[in-house]
Amino acid sequence: MDRQNTNEKKTLKKGRRGWVISAAIVALLGISAGTVVLQNQSSQNQGQCENVTVSDSSSKEKEYTATDTIKETEKSFLPKVDTKEELAKAFIATKEVGAEDSIKSLDKSYEKLSEITKVEEKLKSQLTNEGEKAVEQVSRPEVGNKDNKILEKSDNLTKKVEVEKQTSEKGKPVVQPELPSLVVTDDKGISAVQPKLPELIVEEKGTSEVQPALPELVVTEKGTPEVQPALPEAKPEKEKVLDKKEEKKEVEAKPTTPTVPENKDQTTGTLTKEEKTLDEKKDKVEGNQANLPGDKGQVETGKTTTVVGETTKEEVVKPAVPSQPSEKGKPAVEAQPAVPAQPEVKKVVTTRTEVETSVIEPGVQHVSDENLNVGETKVIQEGVAGKTETTYTITIENGVEVSRTVTGTQTTPAVDKVIHVGTKTSKEVVRTTKEEVVRTPILPGTEYVPDENLDAGVEKEVEAGKNGEKLEVYTVTLEDGVETGRTLVSSTQKEAKNRVVHVGTKVAKKNIETVTRETRKVEHKVTSNTNPDLPKGEKKVIQAGKDGSYELVTTVVTTPDGTEVSRDEKRENEVPAVDETVEIGTGENVETSRTSRTVEVNYETEEVKDETLNEGKRVVETKGQKGSYTETTIVYGNGRSSVVKSDEVKPVNEVVRVGTHKVVTETKTRVERKEGEAFKTVEIKSDKLFNDQRVVKTPGRKGEIIENYKDYYEDGKLVKSDLINTETVPAVDEVVQVGTKDRYTYSNEDKVITAEGENRVADSELYEGDERVEDAVNGKETYKVKYINDENQNRTEVSRELINTVPAKQKVVHYGTKKLMSEVTEEETETISHGARTENDSNLFEGESRTENGRDGFKRYRKVISVNNKTGGRTVKSRELVEIKDAVDTITFNGTKKKRVADPTDVVVPTNDDNYDIDGTWKDIKSLGENGLDPNNEDHRSAKYLHDNLSQADKDRVAVDTTDDEADLPRDMGLVSVWKASRLSQAELDKLEQIVDNRKLNEHFMELLNEERTRKGLTPATIAADDSELTRVANIRANEMADHGSLRYQGKKEGKHKRPDGSRWSTAYDPDFYKKTNAMTENAAETTVVWDIVSLTNEKALAHNFYTIWKNSPGHYAAMMMGDGYSPADKNVQFRVALGFANHSLTSDNPTNVVAMMEIASMMD
Repeated sequence: MDRQNTNEKKTLKKGRRGWVISAAIVALLGISAGTVVLQNQSSQNQGQCENVTVSDSSSKEKEYTATDTIKETEKSFLPKVDTKEELAKAFIATKEVGAEDSIKSLDKSYEKLSEITKVEEKLKSQLTNEGEKAVEQVSRPEVGNKDNKILEKSDNLTKKVEVEKQTSEKGKPVVQPELPSLVVTDDKGISAVQPKLPELIVEEKGTSEVQPALPELVVTEKGTPEVQPALPEAKPEKEKVLDKKEEKKEVEAKPTTPTVPENKDQTTGTLTKEEKTLDEKKDKVEGNQANLPGDKGQVETGKTTTVVGETTKEEVVKPAVPSQPSEKGKPAVEAQPAVPAQPEVKKVVTTRTEVETSVIEPGVQHVSDENLNVGETKVIQEGVAGKTETTYTITIENGVEVSRTVTGTQTTPAVDKVIHVGTKTSKEVVRTTKEEVVRTPILPGTEYVPDENLDAGVEKEVEAGKNGEKLEVYTVTLEDGVETGRTLVSSTQKEAKNRVVHVGTKVAKKNIETVTRETRKVEHKVTSNTNPDLPKGEKKVIQAGKDGSYELVTTVVTTPDGTEVSRDEKRENEVPAVDETVEIGTGENVETSRTSRTVEVNYETEEVKDETLNEGKRVVETKGQKGSYTETTIVYGNGRSSVVKSDEVKPVNEVVRVGTHKVVTETKTRVERKEGEAFKTVEIKSDKLFNDQRVVKTPGRKGEIIENYKDYYEDGKLVKSDLINTETVPAVDEVVQVGTKDRYTYSNEDKVITAEGENRVADSELYEGDERVEDAVNGKETYKVKYINDENQNRTEVSRELINTVPAKQKVVHYGTKKLMSEVTEEETETISHGARTENDSNLFEGESRTENGRDGFKRYRKVISVNNKTGGRTVKSRELVEIKDAVDTITFNGTKKKRVADPTDVVVPTNDDNYDIDGTWKDIKSLGENGLDPNNEDHRSAKYLHDNLSQADKDRVAVDTTDDEADLPRDMGLVSVWKASRLSQAELDKLEQIVDNRKLNEHFMELLNEERTRKGLTPATIAADDSELTRVANIRANEMADHGSLRYQGKKEGKHKRPDGSRWSTAYDPDFYKKTNAMTENAAETTVVWDIVSLTNEKALAHNFYTIWKNSPGHYAAMMMGDGYSPADKNVQFRVALGFANHSLTSDNPTNVVAMMEIASMMD
C-alpha cells in the first residue's frame, strides 16, 4: 500500500462479528463518497481477521479493520445531526443508481428512525467493552441492514454509491489469513523465551602435551639460565674374571689350620621413595563451537503526535435538493414522504498540521567470536534508536475529523547493537608435577684382616660398618593423576663403609698358610624345544640364561723354607647357573595363507491368490532376498588345509499376491472452471478531477479458463482423466479516471518588521572621544502560505509556515574606549667587545688544539616612554641601567700530552656520530679527570685504560646487572653510546675476554655464594685452582658455546647442556675425574643485550648478575647449594665460573652475546 497511508493500517484486536452494522451506521452518518467493501466472515470462521477497504474520491485505497471502523464511528460520526436530512439525501442518491434492495431497506429505516437512534446509543455504550461478546450483541436485524447497505453523505449527491461484498468463488466470505501466534516479548522487544544454551562438546583428541616443569631454566634474551642435573658417579664395569687375592701367615704344623673368613662385598638394599608436589596447571583444549542466541530485529514503538500548525474558517452548507433528474433515460425516483425544508447550516472547518513521531528501537545482532569463551559476551557497537516522522494535514468540521492526508515522511534509520558471543569451549586437564626422591641404601661389606697377635680362630671387630646411600631425584609429570613422564634431575651416591674384623692367626708352630680366593664362572646351558605354533626357524626365549659363579678357596700350608705341608680346596658363595630355555618354531600350526569367498544362496517364490486385486495384477508382498555365507580356506605350514564356513545369512522367500477380481468400468464427462488472467487497470487522465481523485468508469473482471475432462472409473473409483478441450474467456480491463488538477497551491508573503530604538556600544577599537554610527535597517518575515482549491475555483488558506526571517537592526552608536595616551617600557643594549688568548692543555696530545669561543659583554638599560596611541608620538620619560655582563675572551688550548703507544692486546672503540650525552652526565665521570669523559680522548675509549682507571661507581653506571629480585638496573645509555661493543669484531671480543680478571670475577662470585651457603648451614665453597679440571672445562664450555652462538646446541630447547657437536656437556671432562668427586654438576646462562667495553670487563657486576640469575632459578640454586640434603656432598666444594664472548647469536638480533658457565663439584678427600 502507498507509504502515505501507512497510518491508516490497523490491526484487529477484539471482536469477530457485527462489523456490517458498524459499517452501515458509518455510511449512514457520513463517510466520504466512494465504495466500501466489507470483508466479513461466516460464523464458522470466528477467530480470524476482517479487513474493511474504503475507496473514495479524496484518497487512495485504505485498509481499515472492523475495530477501526467502530472507533471512527464513535469518534467522528456519532454527534447529534439531523438524521432525517441524511436519510433523505441517501434515499435520493441510491434511487439514482438503481440500488433497489438498498431503497427498500431505506424505506424501512426511514420510518423506523427512532429504532436506529437506539442502535447508535447501544453501539456507543458497548464500544468500551472488550472481546467479541459486546460487539455480537448488536445484530443485523436491529438496523435491517440485510444486504450491507451503504449510504453516502456528500455535497455532491450525484456520485454513485456502490455496495460490494467480497466473496470467494463458491460464495464464502473472503477472510483475512490467520494472524501468527502471539509472541510475548520483554520491554526491550527481545523474545522472552530463553535461547537454548550451547552444549559443551569436547573433542577427544587426548590431553594436550605440556612440557613438565623442570629445574632447568630456559634461557631468554634477558639472561635466564638453565641448569644441568647432577650426573651419577661413574663406576667401572665389573670384570668377568675374578680378582685373585692371596694372604700369607704363619701357622702351626697341625692338620687343622686356622682360616680367615672371606670378605663380604657391599650389597644394595630396598629403595624408598619420597614424593613432593611441585605445581599444578590446568590446560584448555579447543572444543566445538557453541550456538548463538537469536538476533532481534528493529521494532517501531512509542508514537507521539505534535501539532505544528492550525487554521480555522466558517462555511455555509446549503440544504439538499428533494429530487434529481433521471440518469441516462431512467425514470425519476418515486415520490417519497415529504421531507421538511431544511435551513442553511454553518460549519466550522479547521485545518490542522500534525507530525507523528514513531521511535524505531534498534535491533540486536549476535556475532560468533571464537576468541571469547562460551558464556562471555562483548558489546562491539551500541545500538542507536531511529525515528519516523510523518506529517498529516487534518480537516475537522464542527469538531469532528473528516479527513487525514499524509503530506510527508522522513525516516532516520536505527543502528543495530552488535554483540560478540563467545563460542570457544574447553575442557581442563589437571597437570601436576611432583618431585620424587628415590633412596637406595648400600649395605656395608666385611673386610677380614689376619692378625698374628690374636689366637687362631679369634675374631675382633676393629671398625663398625656404616650404610651408604644412592640418592636419585626425579621430576614426575602427571595428567589427571596418570604419570606421563619423568626426568632424572640429579644422582648422588654415598659409599658404604665396610666393617673391619681382625682374625687371629697365631699358632704354636709357625708355618706359613697361604689362602687363595678365586672367583670362577659357571657357564649356563641352553635347552632347545620345538614349537609348532611359531613360524619356522623363529626363536623365542622362554627363560633367559644367567651364568653362575663360585669362590674357590685354596689353603696351602708351607714351612718357612717353602715345603708344602698341606693343601685344601673348597667352594664358597656358590651362585647356581640358570639354564636358558629356547623354543624354535617348526611352523606346523602357523597359517601360510587364508582365502575367503562369499557364496550366494537363491530364494524361492510363493504365489498367494487375492480377490481384492484385479485380474492380471501382481503385488510383491514380501521381497525375496538371497542368502549367503563366507567360505574360508586356510593353508598351514606343513601343507595341510581346512575349510571354514562363517557369517551365514539364510535366504528370504519372495511372496507375491495374484489378483482374481473382475473389474467393472464406466466413463463420465466433467467441467472445471479456473481463474484466468488478471484484469489490467487503464488510467485516463482528467483535468476535471483533482489529483487526489480517482473514478472507476468500467469495473475490471478477471478472465476464466474452462476445461472439459473425460473421467474413467473402475468399480466406481476414478482411475484416469483425459482433458478433452480448453476454453479461455479473456479478462475485461478496469478503466479509471485520474485527476490532474492541483488540489493545493502555494505562495510566499512578506511581513515588514520596523526597527525601533537606539543602542550605544562601547568600542575598544575607537579612541576615547571618537564615535561611529550604524543606521537602523527594517527587517521582514517571509511566510510560505498553502491554499486548498475547490471545484468552484475558490481557494482557502490551509496553513502558513515561516520560512525566513530578516531581523530588524537598531541604530547602533559605537563610542571609543581605547586609551589615547599610554606608557611603554623598552630595553636598550650596548655591546662590550671580547678579546683572545692561548693556554696549554695537558689532556691534549702534542700538535692537537681546541678552542673555547668567547663572547661579547653588554650593558642593558630600561627606558620609560610616553606614547600617543592615535598619532604615534613618543617621549622618553626616564632611562635606567639594569644589567652589566662582562666580555669573555676566546681561548685556544694547545696540547702538551705525549701520544700513547698502541697496545696490540687492548681494544679501543671508534668514535661514532651516534654518541649522545644524556642530561650532560659525561662530565660526572670524575675518575677520568676533572672534566669527565671526553670521547675525543683515545684513553677514554680504551678498554684497558677504563678497566684500570674507572672507579667501581663509574663502571656501575653502565653495568648489565639486576637487583636481588631480578629487576633490571638503569643504565646511562649516553655512556653506552660511546663504549658500545656492537661494532667490535670477534678478535676484539677475545681481547676483552683476556682483560677480564677471572680470579677477581670468581672472588666476587665466591663472596656472594658463601654468604648464602653459610646462611643455609653449609660449608663454604672454594675457587678451583687455575690448573684444575674444573677450571679447564669451565673455559672450554663457555667459549665453545659462545662461538656456537647459544648456550644450547643449535639454539633449541632440546639442545640444553649439549656441546656444539651434539654430545653431552660431561664429555668435556677427563673420565677419571668422576672417580674423584662425590657429586658434580654445571650451571649455564647467557645474556644478549647492548653490551659495552666497560660492562663486559666489570667483574663485580658480571659476578652479581649471573649469581642473581642462578639464585632465582630453583634448579640452579640447588646446584650452588651442593650438599644441602645430602651431607657427603657438603665437603670440599669447589667451583669455577668462566665467560665466553661472541659477536653473533642464534637466538637474538643483538650482536654481542655473553655465555657464563659454572662448573661445581664436591671433591673426595
